[in-house]
Amino acid sequence: MQPRTTYVILVGLLVGCATPTDSSLRARVTEFGIYSRGTEIVRADAAAPSGQSRGTLGFRLLKSTDSIPPVIGTSFGFCYEVTDIQPQNKPDIVVEVQHPKIVRPDGTEHTHYEGRPHVPITAPTFTDCTGYGFDHHFELVSGTWKFTVLVNGSPKAAQEFYVDK
Repeated sequence: MQPRTTYVILVGLLVGCATPTDSSLRARVTEFGIYSRGTEIVRADAAAPSGQSRGTLGFRLLKSTDSIPPVIGTSFGFCYEVTDIQPQNKPDIVVEVQHPKIVRPDGTEHTHYEGRPHVPITAPTFTDCTGYGFDHHFELVSGTWKFTVLVNGSPKAAQEFYVDK
């Protein structure tokens, strides 16, 4: 019985060595604020507060700020980078978003959502941008929007925005 226990512990240690540690991977916000809309690809997404997800090409930072006006057409967000990625170990990157309660016209309530990068994760540095755009009047609620970049389940970077009427 003793050798089997040792074997399980040894396998666990070897598997642990094969994955990137949370302390070896770093993330940081590189820019944030209000962005131009660019060219958007809209698709239905029940998990998104508005019921739609948008992919955007050709956007650019218009104003570096964390104060966001609740105006239809306003897009805000941030760009981030994850560094120290080893080619053989691609990290799991998720952006969690906590936001003020949004109530859709059908009565569905949302206070958070999460997203994953839609571009390949590259080594040794991965960069991506994410955010939110106000397209419907029911989204225009005051409060704090907190975006947290999780790498392998650990929070590594965060950006808050304040929407105030």
